Amino acid sequence: MSTPVLINAVVGVAILVTILTMLVLRARSAAQRSRERGFAMGGDAAATDIPVRGTYWHSAVLFGGRSRNSLNPSFAVLPEGFRIRVIGTTHVRFEEISQIDARKMWGGGMALAFHVEGQIFVARFGDAALAKQVLSQMARTIPLTADAAMLRDGSPAAATPGLRPYKGPYR
Repeated sequence: MSTPVLINAVVGVAILVTILTMLVLRARSAAQRSRERGFAMGGDAAATDIPVRGTYWHSAVLFGGRSRNSLNPSFAVLPEGFRIRVIGTTHVRFEEISQIDARKMWGGGMALAFHVEGQIFVARFGDAALAKQVLSQMARTIPLTADAAMLRDGSPAAATPGLRPYKGPYR
């Protein structure tokens, strides 16, 4: 084997090991955060699973990032928050949500955007009835944009004034 080929092979293996290590550390970190928040990992008998078309995560931390899960999406409302699966399963308490926004999707369906500590979790539902069911199970103290309040209550009167609707991608 020539020297350049050997160097490329070593660099490739080092990159692969680094990526795998980062994925394992991220999964452990998510599990630790869930335990710290008081959630049990795995199934929860009190959870209401809601069928979704896709789940997405947008982050504005440092450079930003985006991830999606359309193969095996999962969304469930728990008594104290919600559980969403994008790359890994994330548990969010109601008090951590700074606002919820709703948007009608092109081609049908509704999407809800949950703003949580500099991150945005988006869940796409097949129709407005499912999105309304999710909003009705959320704590009434969570700030809603006018579109989300209109979906939940049929009137924008419950909207929190001064909130900016999410203008980013819902895909």
